[in-house]
Amino acid sequence: MLTDNFAKQMTEYCTAGKFVCEKQFSFEHRSSECFILLYAVSGTVDLTISASSYTLSPDSYIIIPAQSKYSSSSSDGACYFWCQFYIHGAYSIDGELLTLRENKAFSISLFGKASQSEKMRLLFDQLLDASRSSSPFCTSICSNFLEIILRELASERYLDGDVNVEGIIRWIALNAPNIKKVSEVADHFGYSSEYLTTLLKKVTSKSLTDHITESKIDLAKRLLTGTDLEISEISRTCGFSDDKYFFRVFKKICGITPRSYRTNKNTASI
Repeated sequence: MLTDNFAKQMTEYCTAGKFVCEKQFSFEHRSSECFILLYAVSGTVDLTISASSYTLSPDSYIIIPAQSKYSSSSSDGACYFWCQFYIHGAYSIDGELLTLRENKAFSISLFGKASQSEKMRLLFDQLLDASRSSSPFCTSICSNFLEIILRELASERYLDGDVNVEGIIRWIALNAPNIKKVSEVADHFGYSSEYLTTLLKKVTSKSLTDHITESKIDLAKRLLTGTDLEISEISRTCGFSDDKYFFRVFKKICGITPRSYRTNKNTASI
């Protein structure tokens, strides 16, 4: 079947289109059973959603939660992509943040601006092309394009000015065993430790130290279940010079000791 867990469990594409209007328009007091994603191409669109006001300008987007009442009006020459979809998996809305919790949880700002405008417009064009298909897998294919769009919008939260936070987190994950001090990460990217720690805390709610430690423990978990290495050797491989400290950190993060983690996982796989 041409679908994936995200398409089956998280979202279901409903319908999509591209709205083009030469003259001003206004819609009053509308609502939808679906979530609605709008992505502006030209002109401006003013929206009021549950008493909050927003203005969509080119390459900005907004996600209108299901069941929300909204009104909208536009300037001359307004043009935007729109897509309606359902969320079937677990999710939460906290202020201006939509968090999808199935599989690997990720969060999307309900209102924002895309930094890669050409890429986003191409993705929407591809979604519309797929929606016109007569394939029996049309909905699944469109749901997959929707996943890509939503993940691209989610990644915008990890960009802060010229700082690619997502890239920094990936680098930490790859190099965690060799990182002894937070200053090594900051120096590599040309920032002060204080600035980078504050930025990561702001964007991800985790400190620079948290990211380094959790990346080391993630590697330890893979080695515990995927190799026969002694636990003391795994401790050193993951960048811990003190085995007792490794045991304490592992138990604090995972809730069990490394030995119990290995035993439980190996037993479950039998």
